[in-house]
Amino acid sequence: MRRILTCLTVGGLTLGGVGTAGYAQTAAPAPAPPAVAAPAPAPASAAPAKTPQQAKDESECQMAATQATGYIPPAPGAAPAQPAQAAPQGHHGQRLGGAARGAAAGAVVAEVQDNNYPNAPGEVKDEYRENQVQTGAAVGMMAGGARKRQDRRQSMAAQQQAQAQAAQKQQAWTQTYKGCLTQRGYKVG
Repeated sequence: MRRILTCLTVGGLTLGGVGTAGYAQTAAPAPAPPAVAAPAPAPASAAPAKTPQQAKDESECQMAATQATGYIPPAPGAAPAQPAQAAPQGHHGQRLGGAARGAAAGAVVAEVQDNNYPNAPGEVKDEYRENQVQTGAAVGMMAGGARKRQDRRQSMAAQQQAQAQAAQKQQAWTQTYKGCLTQRGYKVG
C-alpha cells in the first residue's frame, strides 16, 4: 500500500492527515494521523498520534534537512527567532556631538580671524565669536543628524538582508525536508 500525506495550511495552522491508497471501503473512516508539514505541526488535540514509523521518518528528514542547509527550525510552539537588532543610540547623541564639534570649530575660526582685526572694539569681537560659535554649532548639528540618518539606513539595510537570508535558509530547509519525505513515500502538500 502507498502512504498519502495531505496538508492544508490556513492562517499559519497546518492541518491534514496520512492515509493509505486502497480499494476497500469502510462504514466510517478512521481518524487520520497528523500531517507532516514543516516546521509547524498541527496541535495534538486536532489529530490522533503519529505512527512510530512516521515519527521516525519525520525526525530523520528534519535532521537531514538541518545538516544539508545549516538552518535549525524553531521548536513547535516557539516564536521564530528574530535577527539581532542594533542597540538604539541616544535620541540626540549624534546631533549633540556634532553641535559640540561645530561650536568648537567655530570658536577656533573666530579666534584665528580675531587676529586679523586687532583694532576692532572688544564688544564687536565678542559678538563675532558668538556668531561663529553658533554657526559652527548649527552646521555640526546638521552634519550629526545626517550621520545619524545614514547610520539608521545602513542598519535597516543590514537587518533586511539578514531577514532575507534567514527566509532563504528556511525555504531551503523546507524544500529539503519535503523532498526527503517524498522520497520515503509520503505525499506532502
